[in-house]
Amino acid sequence: MTCLRSFRLLAFPLAILFAIQAGCARYSPDRDIKIGSKNFRKQGEVEGIARVLDREQIKKALDYEVEAKRLVAVSAVIRNRGENTLRLDYLRTRIVDGNLSYGLVPVEVVILRTQRTGFWKAQLWMRTGGLFGYLYHKHQINKTNNQLREDFEWQALPDKPIIPNATLRGMLFFQIDPASARNFVPGRYNVVISLVSTGNPPIVELRFPPE
Repeated sequence: MTCLRSFRLLAFPLAILFAIQAGCARYSPDRDIKIGSKNFRKQGEVEGIARVLDREQIKKALDYEVEAKRLVAVSAVIRNRGENTLRLDYLRTRIVDGNLSYGLVPVEVVILRTQRTGFWKAQLWMRTGGLFGYLYHKHQINKTNNQLREDFEWQALPDKPIIPNATLRGMLFFQIDPASARNFVPGRYNVVISLVSTGNPPIVELRFPPE
């Protein structure tokens, strides 16, 4: 009877924790979201399309809040119509808001910034479910973060040469300051995609005005 009573005492709080865990530890992007854009630019034999995602699109496509992570996502397509090989210039690619310029953030950093930790929830699991609760919570967090990593790597613009007649598409990420994140308006940002070429000119820039 004592064991049964103890189980019943634990059953309700554990059930509550399972429900909380299912709702909070989850990473649930919408891969079917359509991000259309007419922001087309051409420079020589290089063509591109770029669009700064708004808050709702970022939340749906990438499942994070702009205010919390200070990360702006840009959906980009780059087509190489020429004879030279191109590669993204990470140092010169940026978004610009007036006199403010924000640099590109590698996808590995974005993954680290958006991973779930659940520190306080882990403490709650330890107190309520003991070692079993903690291990379950850790398993769920690891599972969520593995899914997040796979999805961000899949969505990010591939880090590889753009050979002649090839097209690259994916997300570019930029870190903005806290004030800009709180008052985020996608229509304020110019996008500058800089490419290093094996031919002349050695640097090709595609400049996209706000939509």
